[in-house]
Amino acid sequence: MPDTIATVDPITVVTSGGEFRTTTFRATQGELTSVKLTPKDLTVGADTTLQLEIVTGHDIPKRGKLNVAISEAWNQGADGARTEYFSSISCAEFKNGATTITPGEYVCSFLDGPRVEIDGGFEAARVPAGTTITIEIVGFRNPI
Repeated sequence: MPDTIATVDPITVVTSGGEFRTTTFRATQGELTSVKLTPKDLTVGADTTLQLEIVTGHDIPKRGKLNVAISEAWNQGADGARTEYFSSISCAEFKNGATTITPGEYVCSFLDGPRVEIDGGFEAARVPAGTTITIEIVGFRNPI
């Protein structure tokens, strides 16, 4: 299946005949029609809050996740801990269209050097294409 990705965690489903089966679902990766990354503090190398705003080009399915990745060349040439993209991870001010998502409804997790995953916030229903999603990622490190 070209241009698809599997869910990270397989799930168990029950068939109409009562059989349990483990499966993963596939989703087409979508384009974003607009992306804005704005650090609250514009000081070079500062630990700050990154304001992220995206406009989806495709629907986000119910229970979908967001993965935010920063280019691997972001802090290239820095020494020690300054090469890290995120100093710590938490998220605040999450809005899905006009709906404010409360902190208990989502989890913001560090995946690895350049990636953060936002899980939750899309539990109630799919998010239609063209929706503006905003979130603040606390613990972002500005480039040097």
